Amino acid sequence: MFESLSRQELFLNIWRKREERHNLNEEERHFLKAMEDHPEMEKVWSSDSIYDSLNRKNEENPFAHIAFHSIVRNQIERNNPPAVKEAYDSLISQGASPHEAEHNLMIIMADELFSMLKEQRTFDEENYSKRIKKFIRN
Repeated sequence: MFESLSRQELFLNIWRKREERHNLNEEERHFLKAMEDHPEMEKVWSSDSIYDSLNRKNEENPFAHIAFHSIVRNQIERNNPPAVKEAYDSLISQGASPHEAEHNLMIIMADELFSMLKEQRTFDEENYSKRIKKFIRN
């Protein structure tokens, strides 16, 4: 199913199927939860085409934002890497909402992904975990 849809079209399709969430797989449910947590982006999800909602005025790519939420949620739920779950729990214990905690972790993850692309290297779990632990200490 995913092969025939672009990632953006996948999000729009998930939004259309939100009333049938029992038919969604785990990844799709993660995406849907993140989409529902961002009511300010509902116009994007409700459009008939990804091109209806994309414009140069957007400060962030809503599709990338939701994908990052899903990645962080998967890391938390699977406790892989463990530093992500530890940081998430620490942020929650310090008073952050689950959504705020995810956003903080998304910043580190996005920076790590950018570094990987810039340095043309593969994912380094040890480096990523160190960055997360450093963030929590500060």
